[in-house]
Amino acid sequence: MKREKPKKWCKCTCSIRKLVTLLISLVTLNLVFSVVYQTSAVRHHIWLAYLFPTTQNWDYVFSEGDVWKYSQKKIGLTGQVQYVVDKLVADNNNNEQHDAPFSVLDVSCNLGMMLKTVEAEMTAHNIDVNLYGLDISQRMVEETEKTCKTCKSALFDLSKLSDVIEQGGSVGVDFPSTFSYVIVSDVLYYLSFGNSPPLLFKLCSFCQQWGSVKRDERRLGQALAKLATKEVVFSNHQKNPFAESIMKSMGANYDRTRKVYTIKGTG
Repeated sequence: MKREKPKKWCKCTCSIRKLVTLLISLVTLNLVFSVVYQTSAVRHHIWLAYLFPTTQNWDYVFSEGDVWKYSQKKIGLTGQVQYVVDKLVADNNNNEQHDAPFSVLDVSCNLGMMLKTVEAEMTAHNIDVNLYGLDISQRMVEETEKTCKTCKSALFDLSKLSDVIEQGGSVGVDFPSTFSYVIVSDVLYYLSFGNSPPLLFKLCSFCQQWGSVKRDERRLGQALAKLATKEVVFSNHQKNPFAESIMKSMGANYDRTRKVYTIKGTG
């Protein structure tokens, strides 16, 4: 008994179906990206920085304006700024200033509005304080010095802080080796850990638990602590689960009243 040969039209039909399915998928994907691009204004560029967090890409992100729509009033109400201001006032009242002025470092200074708020509050209380800012974007370094006239800022990639501190380096030219308080605001989820880009951790929660990632998180916490003589003060990072897990790895304590995380300085 002869076997019937498969009909060619069946193979052709299957191939056509696959092709049609692929085309529909591509068209749908293109529509989705188009909608995201058009509705997200400048924020769509943030994905570039998530994938390749370089100075060039962050400058590109900021090239179209203020991505996060900051305002001086909004910044003034943030828990980490109020926490640092209150601590400085208390330290001054307790005569803890000694010979040198207090100092504050913002490791992701952005437009410099947090430092500007600290500057205004310290002026109102007649307290001497030196203010410093770091940012991976050269644009933001320049904006910080425009916003806060007494501030000194420098270009710096926070992802490299552990290596710099462990090698005895400085975070900026003519910057002191330690600061009274170090502010870390909404930046942890933009950093690379375990030689992996931040986008990976946004897409893969399992990857956040890799040993190399946790090791780098602890190293960063230790490096930040060495920069502060009093405290490292973190924003709650908008309650982002990954950022919260990073701060937990660092051994940070959560202040429920102020809604900030803190690490005692070891500098």
